[in-house]
Amino acid sequence: MRKIFQEIIGSVINDIPSKHLAWLETINSQDELTALESATRGLTFAMSDKTLAVKTVCNIIDDVARKTSPVLNKLSQQFIRFELMSSSVENNILTVVYNFHKQLYSGYLSLLNDFCNHPKQHKKELANRYMHAAVNQAFEMLKWRSFVNVGLAPKVWLQLHKIFEIAESNQLLNQVLLNDEQPVNKVTLSALLLQTYMLDTLLQINLSRQGIDIASKLLRSQLINVEISKEFNPGKFLFYVDLAKDNGAKRIRHLSPTETGIYWQIDSLEKSIQAIIIELSVKTADSLSNYSSITFLDTPLIVEPHQIKALAETLELLLREWSRDNYIRQRRKAIRRKISTTANVVHGIKEICLRIKSNENGQLNYGVRLSNEARLLEQRFRTHHIIKGTQNTLNVDTINHHWIIIDESNQGLGAVASRELNTKTAVGQLVGLVLANAKQEMIIAVIRSIRPKANRQMQVGIEILSHHAKWAQLRSADESESDGNKQAAYNTSLEEKSSFSGLYLPIEAGISTESMLVLPRIEFIPHTHYEISIAGMLDKVTLSDSIDSKNDWVKINYPR
Repeated sequence: MRKIFQEIIGSVINDIPSKHLAWLETINSQDELTALESATRGLTFAMSDKTLAVKTVCNIIDDVARKTSPVLNKLSQQFIRFELMSSSVENNILTVVYNFHKQLYSGYLSLLNDFCNHPKQHKKELANRYMHAAVNQAFEMLKWRSFVNVGLAPKVWLQLHKIFEIAESNQLLNQVLLNDEQPVNKVTLSALLLQTYMLDTLLQINLSRQGIDIASKLLRSQLINVEISKEFNPGKFLFYVDLAKDNGAKRIRHLSPTETGIYWQIDSLEKSIQAIIIELSVKTADSLSNYSSITFLDTPLIVEPHQIKALAETLELLLREWSRDNYIRQRRKAIRRKISTTANVVHGIKEICLRIKSNENGQLNYGVRLSNEARLLEQRFRTHHIIKGTQNTLNVDTINHHWIIIDESNQGLGAVASRELNTKTAVGQLVGLVLANAKQEMIIAVIRSIRPKANRQMQVGIEILSHHAKWAQLRSADESESDGNKQAAYNTSLEEKSSFSGLYLPIEAGISTESMLVLPRIEFIPHTHYEISIAGMLDKVTLSDSIDSKNDWVKINYPR
């Protein structure tokens, strides 16, 4: 490492471009992080050398970017694929990669500033090259910060807005990047800017690392043909940026237009997302697993086989967030109150049903014991035994993780949890929560949002379905039974038949106006007759279509 450091210093002092780049030859013999750290230091020294010509500095920066590309790709793939890594390793990778992209970004930005200050010394094509490269690095900076749900640093948006204004004044917004007078690709500078702006809009929807990577690839490959306008037209455009503010893009909702606003729509991108969703629906996981990479659409979106599940989930989220017609902004329905307590969390409908059933059986057994011991007072005094029943609390074991509840409302909870211990926690998952200050009940809830936080934490938004769920047992009623056998079959214990468990959610003030059932998705068949047992009461019902469903559960109105 010392030798590399000395080479860098010596090369800067001697002002020999080849020596400025000599340390790059050792990159293949270094581990990825060391290589990027060396590259970052090398760029810093090269850019501080005032004796170098602007063209030389540009060539050095370009060469560094080109030679470190394989290193970045390898690190990126590892970081995205393996979400469970120690916090020290994660933070180290994030810091090193971000600082490298930031140094490249600063380098191209300084070249652009030189163009603005001395326009006669630069060709307009070089300015186009500087701006393309700077926006590309800003996109990468934003992507890596998005992995921990953090946006761009202060002033960076203003710098990108300034790039837009420079490109507009020099008529470069719709110019592609040229190399030896041949187009490098079909992406214009305006498309690169919109790709970066649109990536920023996803910070609110809690994407996983895989999701962020997929969204980035989608923007890079599909958001190509764009139109940016300074004329406010809410019927045509969906998103905007105020060039006078240090902010990214926002959706047009209740906007008072300004002279510094720019506007655009992404209808073609929405169509691409819909096309990929349709293509995914006709392809099976088995047919996709044989490929090293999978390509969608004519302008290819390329993903790896292990990303297929995340691809489907991500596209649904993106379509919901970016759709012109089906966009619904989730808002809290009630003000939340700050609290501080812990909750033991049970995941999945199967495990929740087992816990509630076990609790109800415990209460029932306790009641039977008390009834059997109701003897004459004299006999009880003579025996002088004190009957202690099992405490009326839900028993939860240590394998289920504890969350810290930080706020509450009538309809929801906010919690903080360890990302490392909750790797399978996902939006749409059904959970049961037993609060430390209310161990007599299990709250049935759905995870509506997950937002990564610092120090390997995540913030979880939870919608409450019920505080008083009951265990239910169901089986499909046999309509072919004769009338003479129906009553006998109805009276037969459901335990003796092919049955499954579910949850009965009664009407609850402030939460629901109708009673509901939550059932395993794999078991539910709509418009089917079921025999159902709730708290020992038998009934026959016909269940209609589900009103909500995610992952392993469906929610249905209970027709009573």
